[in-house]
Amino acid sequence: MKKYKGSQSIKSKSRKRSFGKTKPNYNSLIKEEWEDFLRTEGPSIKEKDPAHYYSLIGRKLPKKYQNSFSLINPSPPEIKMTDPIVKDEKVNKKKTTKDDRLKKRSFEKKKSRSFS
Repeated sequence: MKKYKGSQSIKSKSRKRSFGKTKPNYNSLIKEEWEDFLRTEGPSIKEKDPAHYYSLIGRKLPKKYQNSFSLINPSPPEIKMTDPIVKDEKVNKKKTTKDDRLKKRSFEKKKSRSFS
């Protein structure tokens, strides 16, 4: 007597096993490729840039490769100091342009009121 709900059932063809066929495990394939890359290219990367190599493998950079000068952050770029006279001229110019705009608007409003 055959099983009705078994994997080898005649009635449920969609649930039949396909022996020998398995889906590839992509994570393991990626891990194998990554390990192969590190095996082949790792020594040259470690020689050229040890900080990058250790960041790739997810480990802290050993003290052997740490340089006390490389840990210091570079200074910010120098700010150009302009003359105070030039600054005052720029501020005055902005104020005058703003005043001119306000005068034009008020003139246009008066003009539009006189026509209506």
